[in-house]
Amino acid sequence: MYKILVPTDFSKYAGYATDFALALATMEKAHVHFLHVVEYPSGAMVDAMGMMVPVPADLDFVNVLKDNSLKKMKAMIRELEPDATYDVQIGNPSIIIQEAIQDKSIDLVVMGTKGASGLKEIFIGSNAEKVVRRSLCPVITIHEETEATEIENIVFASDLREESEELMQKLKHLQNTFHAHLHIVKINTNDHADDEEELTHLNEIASKYKLKDYSQNIYKHRHEDEGILAFAKSVNADMIALGTHGRTGLPHFLAGSVAENLVNHARCPIWTCHLGKMTDDIG
Repeated sequence: MYKILVPTDFSKYAGYATDFALALATMEKAHVHFLHVVEYPSGAMVDAMGMMVPVPADLDFVNVLKDNSLKKMKAMIRELEPDATYDVQIGNPSIIIQEAIQDKSIDLVVMGTKGASGLKEIFIGSNAEKVVRRSLCPVITIHEETEATEIENIVFASDLREESEELMQKLKHLQNTFHAHLHIVKINTNDHADDEEELTHLNEIASKYKLKDYSQNIYKHRHEDEGILAFAKSVNADMIALGTHGRTGLPHFLAGSVAENLVNHARCPIWTCHLGKMTDDIG
C-alpha cells in the first residue's frame, strides 16, 4: 500500500499539509502516518558522540510535553482519520523524520512550511528545508491552504542534465494522480544559449519517458529559482516539481539550493525528488 508521512507540529501550516495529505490519500488509496517530534530544550547538553541530550532537570518537562502532544495527536486522529497511525517522539525533527521514512517504507512526505527569509533562512533554515535536502522519497511542501483535487497544472523544472528513470517514473505517477497538464521548462540563465537545441532535448526527454499531456518551454531569467517562480506564475501553476541533490556542508551553505529556495519562497506546493544518492560534496 502507498504510504504517506505527515510530520506535524499542530500549527496552521501543518493543518494545511494534513488536509492536503488526507485528500491525496483518498485519491491514492493510501495509508497516512502522522509524526510529531518534541524537540529538546535549547539548554540541552551535547554528549560524547555529539548528540543533543536533555539535562536531568529538563527531562520531566520534556516528558510532560510528549504526553500533551500524544493527547493532541489522539484527538486529531479521532476527528480526522481514525484509520491513520501516529507516533510522538523526542529528539531532532529532521533526523527522526528520515528514520521514519526508512523504517516505515514511506513513499511520500507531505509537510507544511511557513518559509524563511533573510538571516533566518541562511543560519537556521526550516525543518521542511532539511527534509527536502535529505529525504530519500519525494516530498511535497505546503505553504498555504490548497485543495488537492484542484491541482491541474504542474511545472516540471529541468536542467536537462540528470533526469533519472526513477525520478521520471515518480513524476509520471504524480501527474497521473492529479490528472494534470505537465509544463516542462528549462530556465535559461545564459543569453547565448541555443533555445531550439534545448527544446529538441526537452522533446527527447519527453519521448524517452513516454510523457503525455505536456508542453515544452524555454524561459529566460538571470536566476534559476526566480525564473521557475516567474514561469509558474505565467502559466497559473498549481504545483512545481523538480529533481534535487542532497548536498550538505560548506558547499551547500555557499551555493544554496534551488529546491530549498523554492520551498522557502513559493506559495504553491513544491514536489521534490532526489536525483540519485545523497552526497556530502559538491559532486
